[in-house]
Amino acid sequence: MRIKYSPDVDILVIELNDKTPVESEYLEREGIIVDYDENNGIVGLEIFNWSKRKKVELPFMGTLSLVSVE
Repeated sequence: MRIKYSPDVDILVIELNDKTPVESEYLEREGIIVDYDENNGIVGLEIFNWSKRKKVELPFMGTLSLVSVE
C-alpha cells in the first residue's frame, strides 16, 4: 500500500496494491474516485479536498476518521 498527498491539488491518493486500474468510478457526493482492477476489485482511491475533511465516508468500507500525527 502506498499513500501520497499532493498539496498543490489537495488530493490524497491511496494505492492498495500494484495492479493497474482498468476502470474508475467517480463518487461525486463523496468527492472520491475509486479505481478497479480487471476483477472489479478496488486497487486505489483518490480523495479530493483532503485538507478540509474531518472524516471520509466510503460507501463500501464505512467511515475513516482522520487523525493528526504530529
